[in-house]
Amino acid sequence: MHISPVTHRNCVRVLSDLVTLLFTNPNAALDILTRHTSLAFKQEISSTLADAFELAGIDLTTYDLGNGKYLVNLDYSKSCRSWFIGRDPLLTVWCRGTYVLYDSKKGNVEVRLAFEKFFNVNENEEWSIDKLTELNMVESTRKADGTLLEVMYFDELGWVLATRKIPHFATPQEVGQAKEDPNLGRVVKIEDTKKIRAPHVKRAVEIEPKLANSDKVFRGLENYVLMFEIVDPYTQFIDGERVTFGSEYAPQFEKETAVYFLTARNMDSNYLLRYSEAHALLADRGFKTIEFIDLGNRKFDEIVRDVKFGELKKKVGEGIVVRFEGIEVPYRLVKVKTLLAFAHKKEHIVYYILQGTIDDVLPDLSPSMRKLAEELREIIPELKYWLQRYVRWIQFNKYRPGMTFEELRKQMRGIRYMVGTGLDDIHRYLSGKISFDELIVSIIRKLSYNPQLVKEYVKRLEQFIKHHEGS
Repeated sequence: MHISPVTHRNCVRVLSDLVTLLFTNPNAALDILTRHTSLAFKQEISSTLADAFELAGIDLTTYDLGNGKYLVNLDYSKSCRSWFIGRDPLLTVWCRGTYVLYDSKKGNVEVRLAFEKFFNVNENEEWSIDKLTELNMVESTRKADGTLLEVMYFDELGWVLATRKIPHFATPQEVGQAKEDPNLGRVVKIEDTKKIRAPHVKRAVEIEPKLANSDKVFRGLENYVLMFEIVDPYTQFIDGERVTFGSEYAPQFEKETAVYFLTARNMDSNYLLRYSEAHALLADRGFKTIEFIDLGNRKFDEIVRDVKFGELKKKVGEGIVVRFEGIEVPYRLVKVKTLLAFAHKKEHIVYYILQGTIDDVLPDLSPSMRKLAEELREIIPELKYWLQRYVRWIQFNKYRPGMTFEELRKQMRGIRYMVGTGLDDIHRYLSGKISFDELIVSIIRKLSYNPQLVKEYVKRLEQFIKHHEGS
């Protein structure tokens, strides 16, 4: 089958057609999905349309709003590796916190896009320094370390505040426990679209109360998707529960709790505004904006070296986001991270601990990373012990070979003291897809590499085992 790219010019139409056909003609929807993703290259045969989305690297969730209205969320999965056909983008590039409202009674479709997928410098060919220097570098901002918040208006629904996967009227637990539909993926039934229930959105409104008055504050901006960053270094959410901790556990590059306005996308033209244009859009509405970084007239390769090794490293923290523009490329965003952000990633530290080689790298770590390594080293043996017992209990009491994750989740539903975080990874481990070390790393990643959250997780595993095994 011929693979067709999805560009700035046709992505809204492709997404609109795809979602409409999910409800009206699933076979035609599968054809669109195959034509615009890497699905055509895969050997696996999908039994359902929802399975096809998974194979294509797209998480599909449908929010049933009642009265024939559905809000469909498309977000690339962690396993997605296919973004381009040659130099042209595939559909997966445009599935980054994308929401599409479908009204089955009227046949209306409304597509809302935030950022598309963009990459670190030199992460792929089109984001190489050589390719980027062919374009014009127009602006740069500090890269904030937080959670994306999308504020968007639908004619058939009104204002919606959402993270990449969860709109304000839903919770992660509801999504995790949702029934699987063969065509629509996870289906979450919503009773009230006005109440703010999503934990990250609730927290954003606490930090910036103006967000709760979208009708008034954002009047006149209904044709834009507004993008904010929730920076909340002293708070995490585990299984939907908010956990607050001290400054010693805060991310390395963020110390201030704030909601920053980033930019906006005009849905009439699918144009992502420059940060300077977007900030002018909200200039008189009282929101904090992300910091601009003056790069002067230097060449891009010089800037990359400065961010990684020079004075800019001290100023920008985690890194910067640079915007390029060209004749054939409307814009291209690129992340440039400081060397400290790449060197000795937290994930690598966990592997060093599991392999018993952490002492070899401790001298080379920054003070904060060394402290993290020391604390995780104390906790991981206990995590390994209780997690092994928890996995064994699931294996002998609820799991059977060939069981799907959805089937396992149903088996675990309602069990007293059940620990939901990492259940998908446990299923992958029991299915032989990952090693036990990979299981541990994935769970610690879900817990934001935070020692306090890992301790809480271990306590919950221990509570479960002692309740069900008695020791």
